[in-house]
Amino acid sequence: MLCFGAENEDGAFFTNLEQLWIEDCPKLTGALPIHLPSLNRLLIKNCPRLVASLPMAPGLTRLKLKNSEGVPLSELPAGMNELKIEGYNALESLPEGIIDSNDCLLSTLKILRSQIVGS
Repeated sequence: MLCFGAENEDGAFFTNLEQLWIEDCPKLTGALPIHLPSLNRLLIKNCPRLVASLPMAPGLTRLKLKNSEGVPLSELPAGMNELKIEGYNALESLPEGIIDSNDCLLSTLKILRSQIVGS
């Protein structure tokens, strides 16, 4: 069985993967692929037990997270132009560089059915 963890550390797997959609996997708890150099679209939907960092994907331009609060919103690639967040009950802040960066290319930002909490 192929696993996304240690097997992907050297970047040898999924080097040509451009889109990754993970939907309706309520029991998924493992890690995501670590290095996806060709990834440009990522959707993670209805994976409430998934606790994983986003992969290193310098070409990532579209990200949608829905009902998957275990995926932290941290640094995103500078080329991100579409970010959709839905169903986060404790959204504290947007990722670094989204609001206050001259390099930000974000053209679409949607935050739906989420509770934004103060820091």
